[in-house]
Amino acid sequence: MSLHSNIRRDFGQDSLNAARRYEKTSHKIAKFKNHLRYNLHCKHHDVTPVSLRLSSCVKGVKANSILRRTERQLLNIRIGQTVQKLEYLNTQKERLECTLKDKLPAAVT
Repeated sequence: MSLHSNIRRDFGQDSLNAARRYEKTSHKIAKFKNHLRYNLHCKHHDVTPVSLRLSSCVKGVKANSILRRTERQLLNIRIGQTVQKLEYLNTQKERLECTLKDKLPAAVT
């Protein structure tokens, strides 16, 4: 039997749902940590991710300078949003841990 089946059988569907939300949240945290690591690496090495690259029909040194500065600002915004999302997910994970500790006995958690 799987872990999920055992939790459902021994502790009920509500406990199983909480355990699954905890798993999904932990997975999301890992993904966003990787996003943050990648974006910080790009910033450190002065590389613009493909998804943030800008182009313009206006040519020239000044236009290129404006585009590069804007790409850098977009990268900084993305880093900030990722940090905020990680903080939110970590808070959610802590809440789910408390819920699971209430629903499951100490031997399981």
